[in-house]
Amino acid sequence: MAERITYNLQTGETKTETYTPEPSPPDPIPLTATPAQGLMALYQLKGITEDDIESAIASISDPGKRYAAQIAYRKTTVWERGSQSMQSIGVLLQLTEKDFDDLFALAPTIKL
Repeated sequence: MAERITYNLQTGETKTETYTPEPSPPDPIPLTATPAQGLMALYQLKGITEDDIESAIASISDPGKRYAAQIAYRKTTVWERGSQSMQSIGVLLQLTEKDFDDLFALAPTIKL
């Protein structure tokens, strides 16, 4: 609860009202993280390690898609939440949208 005081210039009256302020909207979830931050966040949130990710990528039967996933995972310098490769790896790791929210909210806070 909070109080709002208003003053009427014409009458000189002061009026005090009690109101419930609107909650602040949550901070937007970041859309990027470094691979190191992302790996640490995945481990902290889901217990997922680099070996787990490599195994998931190795399970891709199509050689072209597997190679693309390997390159995207091993060579990228920024994890972008909306990227096709991040979404594909998320499917392989069975990550939900909430998992992605948690991952990209936590990852940028990790200082290495």
